[in-house]
Amino acid sequence: MADSRDFDVVITPKGGGQKGRWKELWSYRDLVLQLVMRTFTANYKQTVLGPAWAVIQPLVSTLITAVVFGGLAGLSPEGVPMFLFYMSGQVSWTYFSSCLNGVSGTFLNNIHLMGKVYFPRFAVPVANTMSNGITLVIQSALFAGFYLYFVLSGTALSLNITAVLIPVYLLHLAVLGIGTGAILSALTIKYRDTQFLIGYGVTFWMYLSPIVYDIGIVPEKFLTLYMMNPVAPVILQLRYALFGLNQLYWGYYAVSVGMTIILLIAGYRVFNRVERTFLDII
Repeated sequence: MADSRDFDVVITPKGGGQKGRWKELWSYRDLVLQLVMRTFTANYKQTVLGPAWAVIQPLVSTLITAVVFGGLAGLSPEGVPMFLFYMSGQVSWTYFSSCLNGVSGTFLNNIHLMGKVYFPRFAVPVANTMSNGITLVIQSALFAGFYLYFVLSGTALSLNITAVLIPVYLLHLAVLGIGTGAILSALTIKYRDTQFLIGYGVTFWMYLSPIVYDIGIVPEKFLTLYMMNPVAPVILQLRYALFGLNQLYWGYYAVSVGMTIILLIAGYRVFNRVERTFLDII
């Protein structure tokens, strides 16, 4: 009688260190694309309006924000259409927060998949970010339509040469969301309370960023401390490109890039360490 161990197959990740892991992830690119479509369709599954929510959500959020913070609180800057100002912030922040929230729930939300078959686990955060990118493209097209409408209506908008960097700024937000979310994903495994606290933390982070107000309300003496928030310089650079608001903060933006790289490296390493044992913890 043959030993049962002769029929065991152990599938393990390929070696080669971090470089080997990235090569392995690339070899699973077809799976990543399938996960992208799976994640995107799952977001609107069993909804009446389906992907139309990708359009409705930023419109409703922008209108509420414009009324409350622009109309009642008077926090919108002069010279820029209130609707465009708040929509640019809402679209950017929604993309960042969606990436962060999606990545932070990687292990808990995909336990049924990860417990059955081996594949590079980091494929899930990458697919989640790319899926949110589809929504971002839809919402960006909507924003571009409104931007063009205001231009054709005679509104003077200062779109400048730095607008070519807008994709870079959005990619920056995506990487920041992945890095931060990967670190939080490790905490959600051991401490389930974390998944509830993340929602409050993301909301608090939004109010610490120039999403619903202009940087002009921040006192000069607190500006350096305020800019240690890695999201703030990205949003300010983006709004300067679109509207010519304030000025370019290249120094603070460079600091934000450095912080983002550190968070991505730390998040990637923590994620890879946790993926080896998370099934035993859950």
